[in-house]
Amino acid sequence: IQSVIGKMDRKMSWNFSLEAFIRQASVLSNPSLEATHERLNLGMADLSETYLNFSQQLKWPGTRTARIQARSLEAEVARSIFRIEHHRLALEVAKTYVAAVAAEEYVRVLEEVTVIIRQAERSGSARVREGDLSGFDRRRLKLERVRYEELLAERSLEVSRFQRNLAHLIEPLDGQTRIGTAGMPEEIPSVLSLSEALAWGRERRPEVASLASELKASEARLQLSQKERLPDFTVSLGYKNQSDGFSGVFTGLSLPLTLFDRRRGEIEARHAQVTDAGIRRAQSLREIETDIRNTHETLLSRSNRLTEFQKSISEDLSKLLESARLSYELGEISLLELIDAASAYRDARIMVVDLRAACWTAYFELQRAMGVLPMATSETGGEGS
Repeated sequence: IQSVIGKMDRKMSWNFSLEAFIRQASVLSNPSLEATHERLNLGMADLSETYLNFSQQLKWPGTRTARIQARSLEAEVARSIFRIEHHRLALEVAKTYVAAVAAEEYVRVLEEVTVIIRQAERSGSARVREGDLSGFDRRRLKLERVRYEELLAERSLEVSRFQRNLAHLIEPLDGQTRIGTAGMPEEIPSVLSLSEALAWGRERRPEVASLASELKASEARLQLSQKERLPDFTVSLGYKNQSDGFSGVFTGLSLPLTLFDRRRGEIEARHAQVTDAGIRRAQSLREIETDIRNTHETLLSRSNRLTEFQKSISEDLSKLLESARLSYELGEISLLELIDAASAYRDARIMVVDLRAACWTAYFELQRAMGVLPMATSETGGEGS
C-alpha cells in the first residue's frame, strides 16, 4: 500500500499561481512617459512649447513589505489546504485498498465453501440412486449450491468495482481499468498512547498549520490596510522646450489628500477577520483532539475484539469444514448439519475479514487524525520527512 500511496503522491502537483502572486506583490508600479506639444498663434506671433514628462508612483515605506508578507502568508494557507486535500485523498486510497483486500478475501472464503457444497451435491447424486438421500434433500442441496454460486458472483463483481475505483484514484489518465492488491499484513502496527497521539496531532495536523497561517495572514492583511491608509504619491521629472529659446528641466510631486477615504471600514473588517481566525483556530484544536480521541478509542476497541475473536477460535476452521464434508458423505451427519457447518465456517471467516478490515480502516483513520499519511514509516508511526 505504500507504493500505492507513493504513486498517488506523484500524481498530485502544487499549483504555483500563488507563488507568482508573491513575486507580483514585490514589483514596483510601471512608470509613465508623457510627451505633449502646444502651438499658439496670435497675429504674426507663432509660439510653441514641447514637454517630455517621466512619472513614477511610489509606495510609502513599509507598504510594499507588508504586501509581500501578506501574499506569502496567503500562499502558506494555500499550501496547508493542499496538504489537507492530500491527506484526505491518501485516506480515501487507503480505505479503498482495504475494502478491495476484504472483497478479495470474501471471494476466497466463498470459493472454499462453494467447492464443498459442489462436492456434496455430486456425491448426493450417487446417494439418491442408492436410496440413501431423499429427493427433497437433493433439491435442498442444489438450492444451497445455487445460493453460494450467486453470493460468489456478487462478491466477484464487488472486487471488480473496488479494483476499478482504485485504478481511478491512482491512475486516472493512464488507461488502466483495474488494479489488484497485494493483501495486508496480518498484524496491525502498534498504537501510540492517547497522550502521544494528541501531541502528535497538535503538531502535525495540516489543519493546525492552515489555521495558524490564516491567523498570521489576517494580521498581515490588517497591517497592510493600515499602511495603505497613506495614499501613493507620484514623483515627476520632465524637460520643457519653448520656441523662443527657453528650455529647462522641471520636477513635480503629486500626493492625494485623504479627506474622505481613510479605509476605516476596511480596517475594522480586517480586525474582525483576525478575531474570527483566532476563534476558528481554537475551535479547530478542540475538534482535532476530539477526533483523535474517537479514532484512538475505535482502533483499540476493534483490535481487542479481533484478538478475542481469534482466541476463541482455537481449531482450524478449514479442517472442520472438510471434516463436515467427509462426515456427510459417510452418512454420519445430516444435510442440515453440513449446511450449518458451511454457514458457520463462512460466517466465522467473514467476521475475521470484516474485523481485520475494520481495524486497518480505524488505524488509517487514526493516522489521518494525527496528521500522518497512511502507512508512513518512522519510529513514532509518523510521516517521513
